[in-house]
Order: sequence, then C-alpha cells, then structure tokens
Amino acid sequence: MKHPRGIRNLFWAVVFGAVIVSMPMALSAQAFNLAKEATDKKIFWKDAPADSIPRDVCTILQACGGQNKWIVQPPATEAGGKVARGMFKSLSRDGKTDVYILYRQTATDRYFMELTADGGLQKAAFVQLGSTSWSPIATSLAQPTFDKEKMSWHNYIGKLGSAPAAPAPQSN
Repeated sequence: MKHPRGIRNLFWAVVFGAVIVSMPMALSAQAFNLAKEATDKKIFWKDAPADSIPRDVCTILQACGGQNKWIVQPPATEAGGKVARGMFKSLSRDGKTDVYILYRQTATDRYFMELTADGGLQKAAFVQLGSTSWSPIATSLAQPTFDKEKMSWHNYIGKLGSAPAAPAPQSN
C-alpha cells in the first residue's frame, strides 16, 4: 500500500460527513413533542365512529376507556400510493389519562401507534390489509413508520392555529 494514511483519512472524512448529514434529521425528529402539541393546540376533536379503533387494538394499546375523538388529515400520496392518516384522543382503559394514537393506512397495511407523554412511540399495533388479526409490533420495527407519521402530524398540527392564550392574571 502506497498511501495508507490517505485511505484512513478518507475513511474518517466519509464517516464524519455521514454523521453530520444525519444529525439534522435525527434532531428534527426529536426536537418536538407531538403529544404536547396535540394537547396545547386548539384542535377541534370530533367524535370518532364507535368501530374506528378495533377492539383488539384497544386491548393492545390499553386505550378506549371512553368516547374516542379524532382528527384526520387529507389523503396524501407517497411513493405512488395513497396514505390515510388520523390522530385519536382516547382515554386509557382505567379512564384516568388521555392517550394519543396515530393511525396510518396504506394499500397494504394499517398501523395504530400510541404516543408517550414526551411524544415518543409507546406501543404499536399492525395488520396487513386482508387479514383480521391485529398484532402488537415491536417499537423498533414500527419506529421508521412512526418517525414519518410524527413529522407529518407535527407539520399538520402546526397549520391548525396557535395554542390557546394563557389566562390573564386575576387582579384584586
């Protein structure tokens, strides 16, 4: 080998460049809390149809402790196929806390993905269309799909309007 130092330097330059290029994407996916945005924004939640979250999914996500509310995005086209998106505001099974659930449907599959309090992925349920059996799916497998949905919802909610104004201080 005539130039081992040059090859090593090129290797580290490529590694460093890849890290620098991937950082903004990783930071942008983590820089916001979608659960907080959904709580803080003035969203006009509508009553969801009773069967909009299948019973098996309610069990997997430990949700549906009351009337589910939802909002939907207009259908989108991604990679040549239609994507339907919804966000549910549900009650936990014990009825004590709000649970935010993202919904995604394509021509081949459907996902329901529960948000953590800090906007991450808590749990996910998955089914291939044509099947009737919902399955819990490992968060590591659902994470790439969740990241896309999270960004889509962040952009959509940002267009819905501003957060409600803080209450004015009471004067005596």
